[in-house]
Amino acid sequence: MNSISHSFNFNFNKFKDKNHILLYSFLIKLCVKSNVLKSIKLKKLFKNILKVNTNRLKKQKTFIQNTSVYSLLQHNEFTLISAGKKIIVWDLITGSCINTIEGHTDEINCVISLNDNNIASCSSDNSIKIWDYNSGYCYRTIIEHHDIVITIIKLNENKIASGSCDRTINIIDFTNGNLILKLKGHTNYIPSIIKFIDENLIASCSLDCTIRIWNTDNGDCINNFKAHDKDIYTLLKIDENTLASGSCDFTIKIWFISLNKLYYKCLFTLQGHSNNVECLAKINNTEIISGSSDKTVKIWNIEKGILIKNFSIYPVEIYCLIFLYRTQQIVSAGNDIRIQLANLY
Repeated sequence: MNSISHSFNFNFNKFKDKNHILLYSFLIKLCVKSNVLKSIKLKKLFKNILKVNTNRLKKQKTFIQNTSVYSLLQHNEFTLISAGKKIIVWDLITGSCINTIEGHTDEINCVISLNDNNIASCSSDNSIKIWDYNSGYCYRTIIEHHDIVITIIKLNENKIASGSCDRTINIIDFTNGNLILKLKGHTNYIPSIIKFIDENLIASCSLDCTIRIWNTDNGDCINNFKAHDKDIYTLLKIDENTLASGSCDFTIKIWFISLNKLYYKCLFTLQGHSNNVECLAKINNTEIISGSSDKTVKIWNIEKGILIKNFSIYPVEIYCLIFLYRTQQIVSAGNDIRIQLANLY
């Protein structure tokens, strides 16, 4: 045990890049599995590695995309992905561009992780593409919509759901590109979809001002209600019974949805934005973040229905944002070339 402890007595300042950190994190994980971390020194070492990684992540403040950014994704602990005209893979520690992925012929509206090796994107060129994350190789192009594809989500290890300007939601097997089911009911564009813990149930919002709950096994719409007076741009699942919706009426509404999804109730209407609410992200079950065309990012307490904090990160319309849990940072981007990281506290 003493010899093992001595061999892990590293100088953390020499870890200059992600590869070093990943290597030593891997070694520590091996120690965890073999119960070596019963050693007090190694427990402290493990905590130090986490602290060093976190501090390095928090130093990076701005990335430059060179086009407007419509989607952000944290693919893994050390990697940020942004999408505009191209998909850019960023190293969160060094701030450098790891890879540029090209193939779409129009703006990329959404990018998601499928697994460790693959990502998917959808575009205004009406297509969905499946990519090898490491090489940037596109090994499948899926065209099942007749108009712009605005959003995609992963349902399980084989299926995705996509929402389009053609007013339909497609359920697709991304492993072979086959269309499984087409959900019809919305009368306008579908910009956002979320899934529940039951992978067969999803919720969608539309510019027709409604939220619909769907069964993806049979295509049935099991609930449909008018949620706002104007277009709804974004949905966020807070927990299995709570949703948030953001709208062109400048408000965010917090909804209670019953377990069987047949009953709904608006708990709060959050007011504070002076333009369209474009995107939402979750901090925890009581706090959410919103981004708006009014060029602000706001943090809300949804238990009390109050505004906690307001950010004017930079003077551009905010199209997308995500929350980095490890570093407690908000990443936001929009109608500008910059992707901005702001500390929550």
